Amino acid sequence: MLRFIQYLFTFTIASASINSLEKIIYPLPYKPTLSGTFAEYRGSFLHLGNDLRTFGLNHIPVLSIQKGHVHRITGSPIWWERGFGMALYLKHNEGIVSLYGHLGHLSDLHQNEAAWQLFKLLNNREFFSIYYPPGLFEVNQGDRIAYTGERGSGSSHLHFETWDKDQNYINLLTHRYFWYEDAQPPTIDEVFVITPGVAFEKNTVEQSCKPDKTGEKTIHTEKKKDHIEAEFSCKGTIPVDKKFVLKVSAYDNSNARNKLGIYTMRLILDNEVIYEFKFDRMKKREKYRVSQILDSKTKWW
Repeated sequence: MLRFIQYLFTFTIASASINSLEKIIYPLPYKPTLSGTFAEYRGSFLHLGNDLRTFGLNHIPVLSIQKGHVHRITGSPIWWERGFGMALYLKHNEGIVSLYGHLGHLSDLHQNEAAWQLFKLLNNREFFSIYYPPGLFEVNQGDRIAYTGERGSGSSHLHFETWDKDQNYINLLTHRYFWYEDAQPPTIDEVFVITPGVAFEKNTVEQSCKPDKTGEKTIHTEKKKDHIEAEFSCKGTIPVDKKFVLKVSAYDNSNARNKLGIYTMRLILDNEVIYEFKFDRMKKREKYRVSQILDSKTKWW
């Protein structure tokens, strides 16, 4: 019978390896804060971008993160699953695509705003998607390509995402791309242990505890800024028999006013890592694999 399980959760920034993204700028004219993070659970899918806060304001300039060309423009009603309302796609070196969603309107650069309004009328205000030939409308880094809004969302913010030529969505909150300072650790709300073993007469028993925060310590590193690790502990012992399933409810603040998704989760048993996930990047098809991080009420045994 297992008597002790140790959990270690960290929220860190890790690097990726796409050279063409090494010299990019923020898509807003200031260093933004987050209102949504990469791979957050969004009902039936995982969020494959980052939501950048605009503090309830519209008409903030949106900037091209890097030299490239206009690849695509789309329009969609709010009920559309990929409902960015108004979205602009740019293509950069090495096939990298950057997407800017929930825009208020496009800039006059290359008359994109006029084109978007025309396509909207021609498609009877329903979903439309227009692809441009490569290199037809070029943009430079820092060009004003659009303005923030709330189309397709109901609340003003900029949805921003990137992916490579192989449809790998990239979490840009890394120290090589967008350094977002966050020294505060995530919070563990509750730990669940599900035991379907013989000792419980093959009936699923779900036991849980709400852990108490038992301490913090500052971690000093040479290459990165100091960060804080928090320790949580459950009182008492939860007995298990043979197979058992662990569920953890956790969130991160990242200096935001709302709860955000975590970046890394690692399960350690007797100083050995037995499970880990890290949201550096994700295939498009994995967007709907919410069961890897969410209890979907399916049987795990």
